[in-house]
Amino acid sequence: MSFAALAKKKRGLWVGGSEPIMLWMCPLTLSLPRAPVDVPARTVCLVASAISLGFAIHINNGLVQPGAILWLSLALAMGFAAFMKPSQKSLLSRHAPRALPWLVAGGLAIQFFLLFLNRSSDGWKSFSSGCVYYALLSAAAMLCIAMVVYPIKSRLIFAIILPVFGLMGVWMLGTGPRPKIDVWQAQMSGLDAMKQGIDPWSSTFPDVYKLPDIYAPGTVKNGIVQLGFPYPPLSVLFDLPGYAVFRDYRYSNLAAMMIAAACIAYARPGRMGPLLGALFLFTPRVFFVLANGWTEPMVAMFLAATVFCACRRPGAMPWMLGLFLVSKQYVPLAMLPAMLLLKPKWDWRDAANLLGKAALIGAAVSLPLALWNFRAFLHSTLLVASGAKFRLDALSYFAYSAQLHDWTPPQSLGRVSFLAALVTGVFVLRRGERSAAGFSAGVALVFMMFFCLNKFAFCNYYYFIVATLCTSAAALQGREAILADVEDGAFKDYAIAA
Repeated sequence: MSFAALAKKKRGLWVGGSEPIMLWMCPLTLSLPRAPVDVPARTVCLVASAISLGFAIHINNGLVQPGAILWLSLALAMGFAAFMKPSQKSLLSRHAPRALPWLVAGGLAIQFFLLFLNRSSDGWKSFSSGCVYYALLSAAAMLCIAMVVYPIKSRLIFAIILPVFGLMGVWMLGTGPRPKIDVWQAQMSGLDAMKQGIDPWSSTFPDVYKLPDIYAPGTVKNGIVQLGFPYPPLSVLFDLPGYAVFRDYRYSNLAAMMIAAACIAYARPGRMGPLLGALFLFTPRVFFVLANGWTEPMVAMFLAATVFCACRRPGAMPWMLGLFLVSKQYVPLAMLPAMLLLKPKWDWRDAANLLGKAALIGAAVSLPLALWNFRAFLHSTLLVASGAKFRLDALSYFAYSAQLHDWTPPQSLGRVSFLAALVTGVFVLRRGERSAAGFSAGVALVFMMFFCLNKFAFCNYYYFIVATLCTSAAALQGREAILADVEDGAFKDYAIAA
């Protein structure tokens, strides 16, 4: 049954009490929370948080700066607001259905403006290469305008936007220099070691920063960083195709960005999904993340794929969740929201099925490489990071306070971030909706709190949160018309916008 047909049955769409309404028209059967949720207002908050966070990491490339702290604070406030339940008569609830399309369109417009202003002179070896960037970016901007003007064609238009973005990424990787960052050095050294039959955890690389103090004590010896491949085994496996074909693992990250955007765009049948996919795809620092070779595009891809499967292919969701949970060291912090928010109801069979499949796929992709040299694996992925000092350039409140008041945060202060993540996890479990959208929003808020108080908080981490916020907003689409207030024509306006 279409949503237009359901719109004619305004009466009876919502019943009071605790009885859930089953939305059988969705690929995944979802039950509503115990109290009505203003979905348009929630979506506005999630989108506003994603846009604000994108601006925060754009200001100083994800490093601490007063303006960046202000945008981060706004993103955090909007993230918490997404878990509130405003009155149906509130200003936000009344105007959210009409404001949402304009908010997404306005965010896209500003993001494209910032992308047009951005110029990496080191990466443009000639005038013609710069013209290629502007031509492709202009084409992408025109296609996004077409999605706004012709929303009924947005899903088709987005399918054209994806290869345009892919060409931009290929241009950037082909014309730009090798990044002067330890992330690139560490991953390439580990992949080179594997090519020679050596485990990636035992590899070493030169200290490109000449600042040995940013690593744990004893990590740098004679200008060589004794770190090894610093990420979990799934990152090694995901890097291999790009490394094998192009001698550059960042092509795998480019594919991850495109897959994540596709999962966001097509998670639900509504027309807002492609716009949200574009909002993530063209966040202002996207090519900065790609150029530096951070692994967060892969993490974002598995998160978006988990939500996509929850919405479209529920049987595959536990497998994707297992891959997501082993994609990076900090991701297991999402285990609590994952277990209790991903499904509307739980019993021991559901829990055993999900945990069993997630653990099985996680072990299958992790153990073979981890056991190759387990001691070196622990050293590279956990011990070095835990012993590193507080980064005063991180986009976190402690780092900003340290610069503002001229003090050095003790290393132990980083533990506060784990406590904050735990408290936030309890908050989202009490306030969040038990659905794929609620899970993704909970993950975004937990990690936003975690990183804003952590000793490491940089562009790549917040890029992942932008993806998670867009994923949550997209997962709400397609059923928001039923949950939205249907009085005084609000249903019609929002259904057209979505």
